[in-house]
Amino acid sequence: MEKVLYFEGAGVDSPTVQSEYNGINCRIRTAFTNNAGRKLFLELQGVHLHHDKLERFSYPKTSIYLSDLFVIAGKLDDCCYQLHTISYEKMKEIEYTLENICEFVNKYCGCSFDRVEVLPWLAGYRVFKERGKGIDQYNYGDEFCYDVARTERMTQRVEELSDKFCRELGMRNGRVCYGHPWDNTSYWCGEDGKLHVRLNISSERLSKAGYAQREWEEVV
Repeated sequence: MEKVLYFEGAGVDSPTVQSEYNGINCRIRTAFTNNAGRKLFLELQGVHLHHDKLERFSYPKTSIYLSDLFVIAGKLDDCCYQLHTISYEKMKEIEYTLENICEFVNKYCGCSFDRVEVLPWLAGYRVFKERGKGIDQYNYGDEFCYDVARTERMTQRVEELSDKFCRELGMRNGRVCYGHPWDNTSYWCGEDGKLHVRLNISSERLSKAGYAQREWEEVV
């Protein structure tokens, strides 16, 4: 069976922005268990180097940057000693791609994943749980069950709701965020697997539009 490590996209979830980072979310994070049985938290970023350095040193346009790595309920030296040997200068040579991220995790964290995947926001993977302590406060990317069909249904439903709110509540107002109309609404997949919706408008506008509640969830 293929071993896949899922990452949470923790940066801007926009195709326009991701196109600048080889189609990957600019900041990603996950938690997982390595081959030695130790649980780790990892956060990476894609960084753009100055064009002068790109020309002088033949660096890739977008490189991997290690934001954070630690052993959950343990010591970093227990399993990630190799990370002490990789410098920022070395990381600048590694292009920010899914293939290289997988190789990075396997080489420096002692793993053997076949591939990694950065999940969209509505997939519902969040590294940090709403409750819990120690190793129980994390959701592990190598244990997460990605429901592709549900994510697609949620994405479609969000598009329908966004259009509805823009028409009914007049939220567009000429405002644009990363190339998309702003509808002042939040959507997320909760730990209950439901689509959560929140209207971020004043109570006066909410009441005037005939909405009795600001936040609700839907089974999609």
